[in-house]
Amino acid sequence: ANYKMFSDQRAASRLLCAAEAFGAFRAVTEGTWEKYPTEKLFEGWRNVDFSCHGMAPDKCIATFLQKYASAKASGQKMLDKSLGAIAAAVKTSAKSDNTPIVVFNTLSWTRTDIVKIPLPETQSDYRVYDRDDKQVPCQSTIDNKMIFLAKDIPSMGYSTFYLHRFGKPLAPGKGLAKPGAAWSGPFENDFFRITPGKQGIAAIFDKKLKRQLLKTDKFEAAQWLDFVYKGQGAGEHVHIRLPEAAPLDKLGVFATTWACKASGPLFTTFESKEVATPRGKVSFQLTLFNELKRIDLTCTMRECDETEARQIRLAFPINANFKNVAYEVPFGKVEIGADEIQPQLAFEVKLTKEQIAEFEKLRSTDLEKWKQWRRSRRGKTPVRPREIQNWIYAGDGEAGVTIGSSAIAWDYMDASSAPVDYPVLQPVLLCSAYSCSRWKHCWTQPGD
Repeated sequence: ANYKMFSDQRAASRLLCAAEAFGAFRAVTEGTWEKYPTEKLFEGWRNVDFSCHGMAPDKCIATFLQKYASAKASGQKMLDKSLGAIAAAVKTSAKSDNTPIVVFNTLSWTRTDIVKIPLPETQSDYRVYDRDDKQVPCQSTIDNKMIFLAKDIPSMGYSTFYLHRFGKPLAPGKGLAKPGAAWSGPFENDFFRITPGKQGIAAIFDKKLKRQLLKTDKFEAAQWLDFVYKGQGAGEHVHIRLPEAAPLDKLGVFATTWACKASGPLFTTFESKEVATPRGKVSFQLTLFNELKRIDLTCTMRECDETEARQIRLAFPINANFKNVAYEVPFGKVEIGADEIQPQLAFEVKLTKEQIAEFEKLRSTDLEKWKQWRRSRRGKTPVRPREIQNWIYAGDGEAGVTIGSSAIAWDYMDASSAPVDYPVLQPVLLCSAYSCSRWKHCWTQPGD
């Protein structure tokens, strides 16, 4: 499906929820609901719920793009308006040499996270302080932004920080790397020791838990996989056709090199050299934070071609088991193998090519018998990939890995030949699927 379209839809959903919450926050603090944006919220949700079946003719795609982008922009505008009104009522100790920053938490629990703000001037030395005048970890970027760590922001609340010019120099971060230098060996901070590989990330060792988070005997983390896929996507419902078992290309076939892009007191960023693959150009950016147990990974694909029947995935092999795989759904989570209405087996029942051909023939000669066969397979094959909301998790009861993502479809089992017996979390990045109509048109996704 179109990446921008669905990422805008997801972002709009989050922004509209936050706009509702802080619109109510503002109404309560001001003692009136006159400025609560009821009609605009209704219009935003109507645009978000304007459902796209997956892929459609270009004219329809343009409509979906416009509606989801409009909902996202509207949600951001309403949220900014409410936050601005609330922030204006916050008492700050602003002085001539500082600028107050009010950081809000839209979640229902205390949050520690990264904040990014634009700097008022270029080539100037700024620092961030909290309300107790203590310097907080921060780092400027080459695009004139300031990134700082906001700790323990109360649920549905806020904290105040101050941007100072010419502040005291920050102590260098642990394990500081040199920007521009090649990255080929282990790099570590207080939380992780991470090692690059030829196909992605070779190892991530959790220093607090004293264990490897990955199991890389077959795949490395963020390994790029290109499969043949002859399915129909949305037309298959719960009986989803998986890609061909043998990946056509793996990023490890090509030269993959990493270098340090930025390093400082708050974070260190590594970037892989862009690689030209048969499907397009691929690069990665990985960021580790010195005071936050989190790793950010961005995959960029450019100049994708129009090859039909292809599915692009990334592999994240987790040192865990299938008993503890879960993902977010609206208003809750689903634990695979425990929360389904009809429990699924942990492993797929494989069919040979001859069996597949036989059943495809049966579909055209005896439709009722074919439907009976389809019904008989319910509960014998797991539904995969799964549609997640914002995160997917795999663990073993003692530790695990949670991946937050804008990708919609995630598989949790090895889709290649000779599948491994542990979770391999895989986002479906691109999928040029055939239409479920009788004309079998293939929806390709060229571009960036």
